[in-house]
Amino acid sequence: MRSGSRGKRIVSVALFAIAALAWLACLNGEESPARSSPEEEGFRLVMADAPQGAPLAGWRAPGSDMAFVVGGQILRSGGGFVWSLDMREERASTLVGAPGALWWIHGTSETEMWVVGERGFAGFFSGRSLRELAMPDTFALEDVTLYGVWTQDGDEVWAVGVERRADASERGVLLRSTDRDSFQEVDYGFVAESPLYKVWGSGPNDVFVVGDRGIILRWDGASWARLESGTDQRLGVVHGRGPNQVWAAGGSSEGILLRWDGATWRRDESLPSGTAPLYGLWVAPEDGYFPDPSAPGAQLPAVLYVSGTYGTVGRRYENGPWVVQDAPETPDVLHSVLGWSTDRALALGGNLASGPPYTGVVLALSAGFDDFILLDGSPYYRNGVRPPSGGGGGGFQ
Repeated sequence: MRSGSRGKRIVSVALFAIAALAWLACLNGEESPARSSPEEEGFRLVMADAPQGAPLAGWRAPGSDMAFVVGGQILRSGGGFVWSLDMREERASTLVGAPGALWWIHGTSETEMWVVGERGFAGFFSGRSLRELAMPDTFALEDVTLYGVWTQDGDEVWAVGVERRADASERGVLLRSTDRDSFQEVDYGFVAESPLYKVWGSGPNDVFVVGDRGIILRWDGASWARLESGTDQRLGVVHGRGPNQVWAAGGSSEGILLRWDGATWRRDESLPSGTAPLYGLWVAPEDGYFPDPSAPGAQLPAVLYVSGTYGTVGRRYENGPWVVQDAPETPDVLHSVLGWSTDRALALGGNLASGPPYTGVVLALSAGFDDFILLDGSPYYRNGVRPPSGGGGGGFQ
């Protein structure tokens, strides 16, 4: 396996930091926009100050209470991690470490997952161990950060990110794996001079990529095409529940939400004006409804979750109004949101605009959830019990 250019280059790291902080620049010195008040108890802070770094993304197998969470010390300030987070037991455990922060995770089962992150790292995670995958020789690993990964069945895996060179130029990177051992770079028809952030598909022949400056790409099974997004703002995440129901979220000074109807991307005007820039998005499954656990045979309406800066989290039931809240006690960036049902979700993030060192937060929307999640047996919570000195949690700092 090619190790790439692993030497520390001050210029490259500085450029990476500048570009990444520009992504979060809307946080620096600005007041939080006004928010609508939640109509009911919303997301609650259940973990804060997690010392390993910020949890950046989570994934779970359908029907499972177990989420797999990745993150770490971003901007190459430390290592990364994979946690298991048992929603039933309300406990998180560190499973493996990584050489740098991991930005995203996706899989097909609890024994077959892919993770990507800083220093051009891509790995296959079996649920117990992490195996690094070979990367193409078209770039130096030290110059690349991979922000997103997605697969339908494991036979074809897509990953996206950015190459940041010493001359301050940027290039959006699109990678493909078909052998579970290596990635190859893909020509997507033009050179994006900015990052590609996330990838998601309704199937192997219907895959979307979003990025900076309003970039949206679509794979039809044969070739990539650039689609008109109607915006030049940053699009940081894409998710959906079918070929005609796909959403993309992002924004610079305020949040933006776009919707794909199978033919055209349009602004989703239902998002309240003044919502903070968005980074997380999760859409209910393709059938659009959830079984109602309290009434066998009944169904609950679908839900769409978003998260973003200023600790912003929001949710909207199908054809209903948005409930957007500033999460209590946290001004942090909530980089992703992971849903289970209409009343069960996690928002993940940390002090991404104020570190290093970076610490993590987890917010939960779940009836009966305790006041904190235990990480490696210890609570990390601002207003709760702190672990004894040197106890629990472990770290990569």
